[in-house]
Amino acid sequence: MSDFEGAAEALRVAVGASRLRVEPHGVRDVLLSFTVGDELRFAFDARPGDVASSLESVAMGRREDGRAWRLPVGPHTLIAGCSGSGKGSLFWSFAFGLAPAVRDGRVQLHGIDLKGGMEILMGRDLFTTSATSAAEAVAVLEMLVAWMQERAGQYAGRLRTHRPTADEPLHVVMIDELAALTAYCPDRDLQRRAETAINLICSQGRAPGFMVFACLQDPRKEVIPSRGLFTQMVGLRLKDLSETSMVLGEVAVLSGAHCHRITRDVPGTGYVLPEEGGHPVRVRAGYASDEAIREVASRFRTSTQIPVVVPEHGGEPSTRRPRRPRASEVRDD
Repeated sequence: MSDFEGAAEALRVAVGASRLRVEPHGVRDVLLSFTVGDELRFAFDARPGDVASSLESVAMGRREDGRAWRLPVGPHTLIAGCSGSGKGSLFWSFAFGLAPAVRDGRVQLHGIDLKGGMEILMGRDLFTTSATSAAEAVAVLEMLVAWMQERAGQYAGRLRTHRPTADEPLHVVMIDELAALTAYCPDRDLQRRAETAINLICSQGRAPGFMVFACLQDPRKEVIPSRGLFTQMVGLRLKDLSETSMVLGEVAVLSGAHCHRITRDVPGTGYVLPEEGGHPVRVRAGYASDEAIREVASRFRTSTQIPVVVPEHGGEPSTRRPRRPRASEVRDD
């Protein structure tokens, strides 16, 4: 197989294919998969999810074989890509996919955007909490850790798997730039607390219904120490081969996941590594315009919003849960 891997580029050029994937087939054979043309060449719009969705997965866009790309809901997910690689397309495609469940209360989104809220505040009506500073982010994360541990205690000996309902929703933490909390935060105490909370949610949150969906530019281990706790990875355009290997692994690179070869003119395009293993799949997420974000946020807005209160003198955040709104208080669409 190594001979074919070494000759893969020459074979691709000789056939005139846009890409070639080399993979074992049985004990002695090798399967060469040539892709001619490109199903992902042209951009398309992101759309809200199906109202009747089971929340097992959400529609994100398209695969290179023309089929719909659906991303499982539940696994902690890391999106890595250079500036301009289209991380926003994946961020909003995932939020759009969950939007109907946000409106009916089965999902609560918690947005963290340390770029002053430039990304999440455009769709603020989708988010139960919105944090735009490190202090606010830590308050939200520590509040969610307390909720997670409380729910896990209630489930102990009774349930092993969470099923989202309006009374016990799935909590999804959506982080626009993870490194702003784990590496670039000037306040070391806030950085430490953020890392601890993220690690706790990623290591303990799935069973009781808490999920992290995070984006970042720099995938190095020193920038994101908890990288190994994310079990679902998507690599967009990356700087070089080493970064691609950091995100998806050397085996994925040998199987054709070449994030470092993605061009700038196809933002939102990348490779996804399924949680259960297997070969990487080339995908593209839909594009979410500013107008689409505002429209979806207005149409599917959450009925539960919690103001983020930063405790004074570094105290612990309040863990008091908001009550479900009465029917007369729910905003009309």
